[in-house]
Amino acid sequence: KVPAGHEYGDDALSARAYSLARSGKKEEAAERFAELARAMPSSPLAADARLRAGLLFAEIGKAERARALLGELPAGDPASEQQ
Repeated sequence: KVPAGHEYGDDALSARAYSLARSGKKEEAAERFAELARAMPSSPLAADARLRAGLLFAEIGKAERARALLGELPAGDPASEQQ
């Protein structure tokens, strides 16, 4: 794990999550994206991480987790328009 206060912590978590997703480990990737969004909410990567976590959880059939994460996206957030 990367400490929340680390200067590049959000980049490290994001890179790890993308790597996991590319290797087919969707649930683990979703957990890392969700961790980034939860631990570093002010990061410029947080909204995208929340979106990606929600979409991955939906893909693997974890609808409640997906709804919870996607429901936390701010209205009008540019990340909420990505897919």
